[in-house]
Amino acid sequence: MAHWETELTELVMRRSGALVGYAYSLTRDKRQAEDLVQDALVKVYPASAVRPRWATADGRSSIWTVPSSRLSPRQREVVVLRFFEDMTVPQIAATLGTRPGTIKRHLSNATELQ
Repeated sequence: MAHWETELTELVMRRSGALVGYAYSLTRDKRQAEDLVQDALVKVYPASAVRPRWATADGRSSIWTVPSSRLSPRQREVVVLRFFEDMTVPQIAATLGTRPGTIKRHLSNATELQ
């Protein structure tokens, strides 16, 4: 097995839930979220990569709904870290190099927009 194949397998095993969860927050549709993650992985890894376990053989819709589009990039990042990565406010603040109060403000503002 090539190095990239091992890396891809480990990525899918460890992070597929979080990746699909994030994609779901953008699409609000599980199948579209799975397709979105699969498409992203195919673009990042060689075309001969093994399809992720959630891949489906049938066609996919080309219509995407993006209810999170009203969020700023920073708000979206904070929401993903909090709810999909299950990080605490202090952990997010440390990761992003800001104060916990700023993170709380982003979370509050994002919640109001949803």
